[in-house]
Amino acid sequence: MADAGAPFGQLPLVDEVLCGSSRDRHPFRESGEEVSGVATILGRDCRVVSPGGKPRWMAWRIGAGKGLVARGAYVLAIDLPDDRPRSAIVVNRGCDMIRGVATGGALGDRLWGVSDSHAESINRIPHARKYVTQELFFFLHDRTADLVLTRSPMRRPLAPPDGFWVAILAPSNQDDPVSAGAAAARIRLFEVPDPGVFVLEPHLPENLPHRRVFAREAWSAAITEGDGEGEAGVDNMEAFFEFRARQARFLGMNAIAPDLLTAGRNQGWDAGDEDWFAPPRDALRWEKMLQTFDAQGLEVVPYFEYAGSLSLNRQVRCRPLARGDRQPYTNVPGGEPGHLDVTDPSSLDDARRLLDRTVLKYRDRFRIPAVWFRTRTASWPVSYADAVIARFAADANGNWPPPRDQFAKDADLRGRYEGWWLGKRQEFLAGLRDALRSGFPKAEVLVTPWTDPLGPPLSDRTPLVVTDVPADFRGNLQGPSGAWGEALSLRRVVGEERHLKATQAFPRDRGGFEWHNATPPADPGRYWDTKGVAFTYPVGRMYMGLSATSFDAFRGPDGLAVVRGYCANEGVDGSSLGGLVADVDRAGPFCMMPEVLAVAWGDPFWLGILASNTHTNGFPEYARRFNAAFLALPALRSDRKPEWSSDPEVVVRVIWTEKSGAYLAVVNTGVAAKKDALIVLPWDGQVTNAASGQILDSLKTKVKLTPKEIAAAEAKAKADGKAKAEEKDLADKPAIRLDLGPCELLALHIG
Repeated sequence: MADAGAPFGQLPLVDEVLCGSSRDRHPFRESGEEVSGVATILGRDCRVVSPGGKPRWMAWRIGAGKGLVARGAYVLAIDLPDDRPRSAIVVNRGCDMIRGVATGGALGDRLWGVSDSHAESINRIPHARKYVTQELFFFLHDRTADLVLTRSPMRRPLAPPDGFWVAILAPSNQDDPVSAGAAAARIRLFEVPDPGVFVLEPHLPENLPHRRVFAREAWSAAITEGDGEGEAGVDNMEAFFEFRARQARFLGMNAIAPDLLTAGRNQGWDAGDEDWFAPPRDALRWEKMLQTFDAQGLEVVPYFEYAGSLSLNRQVRCRPLARGDRQPYTNVPGGEPGHLDVTDPSSLDDARRLLDRTVLKYRDRFRIPAVWFRTRTASWPVSYADAVIARFAADANGNWPPPRDQFAKDADLRGRYEGWWLGKRQEFLAGLRDALRSGFPKAEVLVTPWTDPLGPPLSDRTPLVVTDVPADFRGNLQGPSGAWGEALSLRRVVGEERHLKATQAFPRDRGGFEWHNATPPADPGRYWDTKGVAFTYPVGRMYMGLSATSFDAFRGPDGLAVVRGYCANEGVDGSSLGGLVADVDRAGPFCMMPEVLAVAWGDPFWLGILASNTHTNGFPEYARRFNAAFLALPALRSDRKPEWSSDPEVVVRVIWTEKSGAYLAVVNTGVAAKKDALIVLPWDGQVTNAASGQILDSLKTKVKLTPKEIAAAEAKAKADGKAKAEEKDLADKPAIRLDLGPCELLALHIG
């Protein structure tokens, strides 16, 4: 038995790799001759792989001959030094789980990748000056790859008795120019005899509407299934669905978002018509998932990358403005599986049929609180087909349809046309909502209208790094082709609301292709009074979460929906390990910074996650703590109360209820812990931790704030544009003092 760290405690230790020891006898490989070396960091011997012109990695095979059991639960724990900015990608071949870690100001994600990574370097994130442990909770697959996962066919020659490979990769110095490389002191493998012990049951508020946390995984099922007989990581797909459900329950989530359409392709439901949607590999897969997730107590948010059906796309064709009939909108026609004309009435009929075959047929059996539609490249483009122009002219007082080339010459006409098209999209989504609510009366339609998981980039011209210290990147952002990136000030990006503007701006055409028409933006202002439809606000970087104005722009009558995106980092290994996709976390409590800022400045009811492969969190202690607090709060509108906090970095939001007292969301938005932060209470009553039910010690007598605390509260109120707080409003109030960790959310209930 050994200490596996929070939240696991004592677990059976199966195997241990001492990465910096010459006496360690585990099978070892590296990406080239002597690309790694031993060094002493923070008093411990490590093996270090420094970044170079190409990605570099080191790998060990762990668990061989140690009695590993297929589909058993395990924890892989890697001790990493947090002494300098470092980026490390950990590859766990035991379940094809790839998860990165970034410390300090390291970018973590690829700067020069396939898609824009929305790169960010935040030097204010402190280094722990000690070792941090990435903990990966997982279920061992039936077969695993021999380090490199080949494709077409996939090969997984290792069985559990052979152990499995663990690789640690340092991205190239061009992809992360400030990283000092990847280093590890120790890798341990623990057995989890009873994974049910670590299920985190959320304390949902009684008789009040609930919030949801859910994740969509992009690549996990495809990698797990393999291409042919005997190539799959897991033979029984029901077992894989159970792995997904148990991972979600371990993290304290209460919902899950499985794919029904990926790039327009059927992912496992019975369409009943091959001319409508091509048949999937397993037409019962969707129903099996529903049964498994429901048995695990999870609600389901079906995920659709819908671009019209096969038959609809044959009948209703979209057309670019200038590129000609039946031409692709962009220079990536393979990424345009179909083009949905939202202005055509038959499109809504097709979408209703989709909901009927996938969702509404289960209205009496399963819990489906929402459906999630995400558009990919040119999925729902602005069309200039003759029929669409004619509909526009008919709606514009029956005018004669203008010739197509006039739209390119007349900016005012084109602007009116685009506004009309956005209105037609709103009608289409409202129709989807009505169809959904015929079976699920309170369900919502969530819409993510961009391909990149992190939302639209700040610039489509050159890679940008948003940073609090731009000087760190001066002369340090040259890419592989010789092009240069640019560093922008965090203060400037937030002050100019550049992320909010990007979410609502048509992109710029480039290279003679119509990106402007291919990817229409969000227009949340149209939906402020539209119930049941919500555009999701994208977060994932600090600069995306510091503006209350940005969150408010996306808030509708049913609240706010936020999606945390992860950059997939395709090819971060340079294909040396078979081609990787990897989500990257900030180390320690900072892994939850995007979600914490979203609650502080936006307070969403829906919190989705776009993951590139098997979703987990390398620092589950903090993810579980956040999810428990978030779900303990009711999905009711909150008021931000700057005058209730003695610390300007501690944000307090209050939710008033008619019969259940008040709930407080207390958020430490800072990167340092807070000791004895004073929080004013709305009245003198019993205070409990809403996530655990633990009774907290409030100050039984009326307590006077110190002059310093009063001054801080007044300054914060003034900065937030509130009426100046007077001493009589701050003194002689019931209060409580709290200790808060960095980037921590605490949910309180006052009876």
